Amino acid sequence: MAKVDTMPIWVAAGLGVLLQPWPFVAAGAASVAGMDLSAWAVVSLVLFGVLATSSLLTMEVYVILAPEGGQIRLTRLRTWLEVNRSQVLTVLALVLGAALVVKAGIQLLS
Repeated sequence: MAKVDTMPIWVAAGLGVLLQPWPFVAAGAASVAGMDLSAWAVVSLVLFGVLATSSLLTMEVYVILAPEGGQIRLTRLRTWLEVNRSQVLTVLALVLGAALVVKAGIQLLS
């Protein structure tokens, strides 16, 4: 993790692509591909994009507005995530998987 802070931007971008949770990306792409192109579909897609990036934007704005306190709190959050990464990903995968199973079951029954 120490090398991540000092690596060139192109290496970081490549790692970002390679380390994506591709099953989640595939599930999201399948949902979007099945959508119609009505105005509500476009609005919901834009809202999904805003929601997906809001946590990153919030952290960036926080560090800009309160550099010292923000850096300390975000470092604490990063440490916690490094320690609990497996548990967090397991819970997120279970929740998303359950939601997809319920959605598929509803579609099968209708």
